[in-house]
Amino acid sequence: MAVKSVTVINRIFFFCSLLIFFFFAPYVYCQNGNFEVMKFIGIINRDEEVKKILHPFYVYFDKFRKEIYVVDSKGGRILVYNERYYPLFTLDNRIGITNPIAVATDNVGYVCVLQVFSSNNRETRYKVTVFNRALLAVREILLPHGIITERIAVDSKRRILIPVYRIENKGDKGGNGGCGVLIYNFKGDMIGELKPEEDGKVVPIYQVKVDGKGRIFLVSILAGRIFVYDSDMNFLFKFGEKGGVTGKLSNPKDIGIDEERDVAYVVDYMRHSVSVYDLKEKGRWLFEFGGMGWVEGWFQFPSSLDVGDGGRVYVADTFNSRIQVFEPLEGVGYDLTKTKNRVVYTDKWYRRYGYVVF
Repeated sequence: MAVKSVTVINRIFFFCSLLIFFFFAPYVYCQNGNFEVMKFIGIINRDEEVKKILHPFYVYFDKFRKEIYVVDSKGGRILVYNERYYPLFTLDNRIGITNPIAVATDNVGYVCVLQVFSSNNRETRYKVTVFNRALLAVREILLPHGIITERIAVDSKRRILIPVYRIENKGDKGGNGGCGVLIYNFKGDMIGELKPEEDGKVVPIYQVKVDGKGRIFLVSILAGRIFVYDSDMNFLFKFGEKGGVTGKLSNPKDIGIDEERDVAYVVDYMRHSVSVYDLKEKGRWLFEFGGMGWVEGWFQFPSSLDVGDGGRVYVADTFNSRIQVFEPLEGVGYDLTKTKNRVVYTDKWYRRYGYVVF
């Protein structure tokens, strides 16, 4: 009897501890202005027919048209929204889009869609379909055999950048020789390659992002690192460290740049979080927010993000079937000399589920 009584008391104590953590601790922490860094402001999870997004694999902000592109990989479509998250239209098989995995636009309104397909011999292949401003397909660029890629970018010089994080070529042990970034022009000609190296080996690149200053950011999942180049593809610096704890990157899949504040947001797929870095100090880690969960401010395997006007951060919360939108709180800044934290602020105290990491 005594043993059973102790067991019951322990269970009650454990349950009460959980209640205190989830309901009271976030509230206390969030009352201190030093801890309020990011604010949750909205969710995108429906199309123009009010149907749910199934599997938002990729999100992209077109800074020229001020539109948000969301790739719904299970639906085989691209959803387009305005800055107020109003669904405008859907790009799908009606215009030749069947299996999109990424999208990028240039400064004159052309849209480049990266698609995957199976060839006649059941080989997995990739192609880039280029659409003009009227969304008419004007060109298809067939990518080389054997590569694996999931991302695309277009820089200010209208060069199409294709990151390669793996090649399937038995003659090339490990595939390092074919990894890096393939560079094409809009005519479909391959005009160059960009191959960052570490320890004498070419680093596989998963994502490429170009900001308004012309800087090129290459994200490597394998190295847990981001390599930064200028518009002429001269190396500038690198940042990030591989690891599964706070301040490190376990499985970085995408990056977004807030040019006004000169900070970078990196989404970590396996740690269900977003890390923030100061680019003025060559990628000094500042803080992170998120964590695994289903309420606002938490993620389940986020796979992509981008930054729009005003520093708004759009995160593809893939397994929660939504895009979450955040913005930095005014007057807070990123000089976190007193705190090293990850907290998301929402308007109601009982929905403040951020937590502090000292």
